[in-house]
Amino acid sequence: MGKQSYQQQMRELKNDYFGHWASYTDHFLKLGADAELIIPNCKPLQVAWAKENNVVYNEREWIFSIPLAQIKKQT
Repeated sequence: MGKQSYQQQMRELKNDYFGHWASYTDHFLKLGADAELIIPNCKPLQVAWAKENNVVYNEREWIFSIPLAQIKKQT
């Protein structure tokens, strides 16, 4: 999974129905809301996002710094 792009990994997680919350963003989007699913504790996914978005992160603090960068990008 770690060698795939962020979108490929996210698609796999959603297709695997990785918890009921994975469908929330799809439903919010259908209602016209701006929604983005962030899975902060999935390191391969987070690292892929960081690389694709040129985000520099500290290896010891990736679980905080990468999701925070995702939130900042959405706002």
